[in-house]
Amino acid sequence: MGFGGNWAVDISSACSEGVAVYRMFRELIAGLPYHMVLGDGCSTCSAATAQVSYLWNLTQLSYGSSSPILSDRKRFPKFFRIATPDQMVNEARIQLMREFNWKKVATIHQALEVFSVVTDDFFHRASDMNAIIITQEIFVHDPMSRVENLKAYKVGLYGAKIVWVFAGWYSSTFWLVKQDDIDCTQEQMALVAEGAFLTSAVNFNPREERGIHGMTVSEFLDRYFNDPGYNTDLDMYKSVVGQSYDHIWIAALALNCTDSELTRRGNRAMLGKKDTT
Repeated sequence: MGFGGNWAVDISSACSEGVAVYRMFRELIAGLPYHMVLGDGCSTCSAATAQVSYLWNLTQLSYGSSSPILSDRKRFPKFFRIATPDQMVNEARIQLMREFNWKKVATIHQALEVFSVVTDDFFHRASDMNAIIITQEIFVHDPMSRVENLKAYKVGLYGAKIVWVFAGWYSSTFWLVKQDDIDCTQEQMALVAEGAFLTSAVNFNPREERGIHGMTVSEFLDRYFNDPGYNTDLDMYKSVVGQSYDHIWIAALALNCTDSELTRRGNRAMLGKKDTT
């Protein structure tokens, strides 16, 4: 692309806001010129970094952050993504309730703005269809005290009349992963999860059409899973693989476009200078 220095900094941080902010500032104060920030994948981290990255006149892209609060252009003026905001999935949950004539609902979520906004949006939609809100459980760090109110197998909260609807970023069998602090058997966990729904945005184009990179989704996934560097330990992140690849292309195309436009204007030298505003 012809840019001097580093064109982007990756601030992936395993969902730690502190780590994300630290990594971003560490790179920015090193003195190298940056023109773009790629990340984070977690909404909480993107919210922490995108509130300040624009002060360096940096555009920030995220391949996985789907919190609706990130759509606030006043708080995050230079933050962009193609990931579907989480509250848009609420419509699918409401349609499930309509389809099966479900009239009662209870929720549980961590006390973070990224989750509270989505839950509040869901409650407004559920109220509009006259659903009965049984309880809204919120936990800060340890969910056990709140989970007591929603205990599943131990108190019979499962079966034909109980349906769990999980966030779609979990794996399709996450309830079978052994947890040291849970004494339920896999059979008990499977009984509770029987008939559960996982709701999320579509992560890959359902049509076998070629993108700008010249591959279909099937060809891309075949190339990904057969790459020598592929590691099954990363399967938990495979839902954002396609979006990550797309955002890298978006970054490259945007920077190429900027390069061409500044060259046309005779101002290309600006790309090598660090913004000090």
